[in-house]
Amino acid sequence: MDISARRSRLSLQLTFHRKKLLIAYLFVLPSILYFTFFFIFPVLQAFSRSFTRWALITPPSYVGLENYARLLQDRQFQNSLLVTLYYTAGVVVITTVLSLGLAVLLQRSWRFRSIIRISYFVPLVIPLFIVGVIGNYAFNQSFGFIPEVTSLLGLGRSAWLSVPSLAMPALIMVGIWRMLGFDIILFLAGLQGIPEELYEVASIDGADSWAEFRFITLPLLRRTTILVLVVTVISNMQAFDLVYSMTLGGPGEATRVLMLNIYETGFRHLRMGYALAQAMVLFVLMFGISLLQLFILRGYSSD
Repeated sequence: MDISARRSRLSLQLTFHRKKLLIAYLFVLPSILYFTFFFIFPVLQAFSRSFTRWALITPPSYVGLENYARLLQDRQFQNSLLVTLYYTAGVVVITTVLSLGLAVLLQRSWRFRSIIRISYFVPLVIPLFIVGVIGNYAFNQSFGFIPEVTSLLGLGRSAWLSVPSLAMPALIMVGIWRMLGFDIILFLAGLQGIPEELYEVASIDGADSWAEFRFITLPLLRRTTILVLVVTVISNMQAFDLVYSMTLGGPGEATRVLMLNIYETGFRHLRMGYALAQAMVLFVLMFGISLLQLFILRGYSSD
């Protein structure tokens, strides 16, 4: 009788557990369907079409590895890839350092802190195309405030967006302004998870502000740093709206990022198969860089 009761109880537990799993899967199902139909299927279809010659207005024809072989000899593609890496590295490195420092300052209680926090958040709610237009006006040689500042400093009124060596730094500065608020929010969230008792103990032991930052703040923000790096890299490697509205890839090809090159190849020159091959290279590159970052910092994320 005891064995029968135990079996009945176990059967009821399994049935209840299965029902809980079923309910959980039903809640997750919409997200799975969305991810499948709007990400996995498009990526797989884009990958298959990257092996074709497709002009959008005609059916695609299979050409094998021809598109990928052409990438090895395409100087414009190679230049766009280097420009993308240059832009991404500039924005990611400077934004990460600045946002961390500003987040530490904004975490402390001082006057007008809330106003300053809001001011850094404002660019996030502005569409990227509009941010590019603002950047275009800011660096305009005739009436932009950046040339005005350089003129007051005795550096002259440079035409930033018309000089190949200055166009990319200008683009990077605007990209930093756009991304800074988002990274600050992430770092502020990480800082709020650090117990205040650690700083109190360090202060009692005679640690100064730099020692607290180095031995407490930085180690405990490693998980947040991983998130910031991955998100910032992926976001900036897909830069398009900002570049399109500020420079259109010019002057020359100084700011011709890969997304702009893909867009023009596919929709202006109607070589969609070749454009998709470039997009696959960008996808693999972003995926590889993200894995590399996670691999390097994996040991720290378990602290």
